[in-house]
Amino acid sequence: MLSRRSFLLGNLAGLVTLAPGLSCTAALAKRTKVEAVKAGPHSVARLDWPPAIVPDRLGIADKGFCCIADEYGRLAIVDLRKPSNPKTPPKVIAELGGLGKKVVDFKVFLGRAYALVLSASENSEAQYALVTINLAPITDPSILSTVPLDRFSEATCVAVSLDLVCVAGTSTAGENLIAVYGAGAKGAKMDPTPMSTITSEMPATSMDLQDRNLLVLEGGTNSQLQYFGLIDPRTPTTRATVKLEGDYKAMARFKDAAIIAGTSSALGANGGTCVAKSIALEPQLRVVSEIALDPIMNVFDASAQKDRFMIFGESNNDRMLASLLCNKNKNLTKEQFVTLEKQNGGYGSHSSVSLFGKNVYVASGWAGVQMLSQVGNNWAFAYNYAIPRLPASSLATWGDSVVLAGADLKLYNIQQPSHPALSSVASLSSSVKSVVGAGSYVICLTKDSILLRKMDKLNDTIATVNIVGQQLCFDKPQQRAYVLKEGAKKTTTLSKFQVYSNSLSAERVYDIPGIFSHASASGGSILLGGINDVSLYKLGDKAELVGSRHFENLGVRDVVLLDDFIIISAVDQSSKGFCLILSKDEKDLHVLGSIDLPHDGAALAAYNRTAVSIGRTAAGKDLATFIDFKTPTAPKVITSVQTVEAASAVSMKEQVVIVAGRGMDLLTTS
Repeated sequence: MLSRRSFLLGNLAGLVTLAPGLSCTAALAKRTKVEAVKAGPHSVARLDWPPAIVPDRLGIADKGFCCIADEYGRLAIVDLRKPSNPKTPPKVIAELGGLGKKVVDFKVFLGRAYALVLSASENSEAQYALVTINLAPITDPSILSTVPLDRFSEATCVAVSLDLVCVAGTSTAGENLIAVYGAGAKGAKMDPTPMSTITSEMPATSMDLQDRNLLVLEGGTNSQLQYFGLIDPRTPTTRATVKLEGDYKAMARFKDAAIIAGTSSALGANGGTCVAKSIALEPQLRVVSEIALDPIMNVFDASAQKDRFMIFGESNNDRMLASLLCNKNKNLTKEQFVTLEKQNGGYGSHSSVSLFGKNVYVASGWAGVQMLSQVGNNWAFAYNYAIPRLPASSLATWGDSVVLAGADLKLYNIQQPSHPALSSVASLSSSVKSVVGAGSYVICLTKDSILLRKMDKLNDTIATVNIVGQQLCFDKPQQRAYVLKEGAKKTTTLSKFQVYSNSLSAERVYDIPGIFSHASASGGSILLGGINDVSLYKLGDKAELVGSRHFENLGVRDVVLLDDFIIISAVDQSSKGFCLILSKDEKDLHVLGSIDLPHDGAALAAYNRTAVSIGRTAAGKDLATFIDFKTPTAPKVITSVQTVEAASAVSMKEQVVIVAGRGMDLLTTS
């Protein structure tokens, strides 16, 4: 056994022996790589929004517009009517969020949509609700009402017609319940009114309501159909019940003909396979014919139109469409089976199909919507559209807070510009056209009102004023907000509001000659931009014209009013952009200097003697261009940097530039 002295001396000798090796290892250690500090304007952080919603539910509105809802309560309206025509490319024309935490079912009828949603009640418990959405105009959908479904412990499906809505599910007492509501006249802003209830024999999996007759597909090991009369919605009658052998999951109807599809359990050639059955509703509910859907092994959805039904399902390896023809005797014949193109990214929680004219639309998960068109007697793939988010309509800033407006309000904290954080998201009953910051408050212009909210409490509305307008701006020194609206006889109505911490007070309305859609206000003056004109007004008891300028060959894109100058971005007929510096002191708003832009100059912001213009190039690239106008007669481009996709709004504060589009980009000015 070693003595303490021997142990210490032995370890000391070992350290001396290893010392050269330790020294060598330290000498060979790699230095930490130091990244070069970027000089000049550049992006310090970018938060891109997801590129698409998953189309879980799909319906067709007036004139063939696709209404697409995802599982998480977002609605997108897409124009897919003529995707192959360069003049009518597919595009998202509107968005709306906040339908609910989860969409259970979704139906569209003419100018309205109805969403059966799971939401949170005041005590944070899960609760089902019926959400009514106004689709008029189609470019500006809004939530008309949200009715709690207190009688349901679970809601499963909804059916709608011109003046009635039916909701099915399980009641709090455990019954299979169907509730009938009056929907109100078209355009009326009223909540669906309870009229009656029906107790069904089995749980409803699908419903269709036409001509005051409700057809219900009820699920279980063996499904059944029930047919109810709602001539008097207050006293429903059971017209017929048909037992089915098998598990049927999908149903579609056109007038007095319907189809169901699922797995048959009947004895015979089709037992255990997927089949479709045609149903005659009048004069008596009955099964007319049956047809095998081989190779389809599982059915997702069905759609109907005159003389034709479409079944959406899957085989072993592929998703498929089965087009079936139905003659006047309600007999089915196979028209065509179409194997759909494989899609990347997976599928959503629900799969939908919808027929409209000579087009069929198939919800295909993250890949978007597949569209097939009828060419002669065949259905052929026509287009695939991944559904992008609409860019933010505008943004508002205060301190370290940034609010982006669109289908909802998103609040970001940019205290550390290189690490912005999403603080909260506020739902809205209508999409926001414009927002402006008013100190620690934000003013929102919606479809038919302006709202005052606190930035750190975006879900709470402090004040509301009903007004229709196209644009909103804020005069920070005067604490006044202005709403622009196109008036009669080529005029613009300018509504002035005093902004308080708890209210918005209407002060005065000005009628301005000309049509203007852009505005910038400061110190009691307002700069207005029209198609080819800019005008500067001093606003007191009356609107006093200070100066104006007409541009013969330029279209005005955005305007900024500064203490000493006017800055505008404009575009010529070839979509080439320009930035112009104008004098405030002359009646003709004399052009002091101008500079070419490498894009179309969609939006503009300025701080001190630096301006930033954002836009898209002819090649489809989104750029932010920094402009130095210390010498107003000779502005110069400092640099252009690529920015967030679909850049649509920009703001400047000290050394930071905020760009909003399909997300947010933070850039430094130096």
